[in-house]
Amino acid sequence: MRSPTCTVLATVLLALVAAPVGAQSLAEASEAAKKIKHEWPASANAVPVFDPTKVTVVPATSDVVATTSDAPETKETMKAVKKDELYWRTRMRTVTTKLADDQAGLTAAVTVERALNAQAHRNADDILFIRDRVKLAVVENQWQDSVKDVSRLKALVANDTRAKADLDLEAHRAGVPPGWLILE
Repeated sequence: MRSPTCTVLATVLLALVAAPVGAQSLAEASEAAKKIKHEWPASANAVPVFDPTKVTVVPATSDVVATTSDAPETKETMKAVKKDELYWRTRMRTVTTKLADDQAGLTAAVTVERALNAQAHRNADDILFIRDRVKLAVVENQWQDSVKDVSRLKALVANDTRAKADLDLEAHRAGVPPGWLILE
């Protein structure tokens, strides 16, 4: 008696051998594909072609932006940000607050990581029961997660420290008085 697997394999083999005689070769199929012409009607939403004759050149000192003859003239809407004492204090306060928050989070995460490390890496010979070994495995997973968290927070603190130093340098290059960057 034949197994069902043998029957399936025989059917598949028979189907492969009995391929149609009139099948195209790859070269014939390629030639047939080259003969097909794809023609679609032009879209009504065509992209306009750039016409350099319609562009007007405006001097750089003018308030008007260069426009085409088709578009209405517009004035520049972007204005320079006033970088006064409030601007610099706000930026320094934002950077300093983020650094302090991340440092506090890092301190807490290091404390948790150390406590879990002590629990997870106690002497395995002292553990007698299976349920204690399961609890130890759970603590080990928590410890590994806390190690990842500490690593992530260390990177955040390093980035925040670098951002504060960059802000100090930017302010120095901009000629900001040092008193503007001191927070009470």
